Amino acid sequence: MAAINVIWVPIVFICALCRPHTPPSPAAIMVKLAKARENQSDSKKLAPAPKEVEEDSEDAELSEDEEEEESSGEEVVSPQKKGQEEYHTAIKEGGGFPHKEGWIWSRESQKEIEKEREVFRQRTADFQRDLEAKYHTMISENRRAVAQLSLELEKEQNRTTSYREALISQGRKLVEEKKLLEQERARVMQEKRQLQPLRSVYQSCLEEEEDWQRRARLLLKDFEEALTERQSIYCSLVFPRTKRWDLEKSLLVRASVDPVAADLQMVTGLTDIFKHDTYCADVWNSNRRRNGRLMWLYLKYWELVVELRKFQRVEKAILEK
Repeated sequence: MAAINVIWVPIVFICALCRPHTPPSPAAIMVKLAKARENQSDSKKLAPAPKEVEEDSEDAELSEDEEEEESSGEEVVSPQKKGQEEYHTAIKEGGGFPHKEGWIWSRESQKEIEKEREVFRQRTADFQRDLEAKYHTMISENRRAVAQLSLELEKEQNRTTSYREALISQGRKLVEEKKLLEQERARVMQEKRQLQPLRSVYQSCLEEEEDWQRRARLLLKDFEEALTERQSIYCSLVFPRTKRWDLEKSLLVRASVDPVAADLQMVTGLTDIFKHDTYCADVWNSNRRRNGRLMWLYLKYWELVVELRKFQRVEKAILEK
């Protein structure tokens, strides 16, 4: 039974080392070592009495060794810890695995380990190269994006600067216009204050001239009716010429005697009308206002002269005051 256990333990380690892809971890190997030792201890318990005597002697020797170590003052190391230290030492030195009867070593398992290590290194190198390529690609894309964004930012900054300059110039222009408007307003207000006393004078002069303007309008209305009558007689085939001549003489006398008509110089206009206004509508015309042309122009002209004379008289009165 003990021989079977001695053979089984190396087989376990060799199988653990010969896994194709994932080599066993140190913790798993230590667990298997511990289980193997437990199996060995169980087999020793089941062995015949002579072996138990041998084990008792071995235990006695171990206890004597421990007493010697304790008496010498050295630290007592447990078998499990000692096995871990032996395992790590063997791994560092590149040897086999520790066992009670010596070192277990397999050249094929070492080749498999080296092969797996090389595959792992190759995979790690490929993965690292892939990561570096992705990293460099990402860096290039980020740099390109940063350059494009920097260019767009510069364009926006230039545009903002131009807008700012335009706003500043527009603001200055508005300030200048505001100053000019304020100066114009001050000038207008000053003129208003200066002309304020003249306003009352102007209003009073206008009220005084209203009477003269009213009399002039009444005079023009009378002359309009008389001239319409005169032109109707001129265009009529029934009325005699003597009636037209009498009406013309009366109009000339009134224009020369009336002060308003004399101010408007109506005598000259009436003479021109009597001499040159010969227009008549057709024979069947019943509207007298359609006869004559020159007289209507003179009547409109005299209305405008009345307005002009009014303001001229107001100006003269203000200047005299």
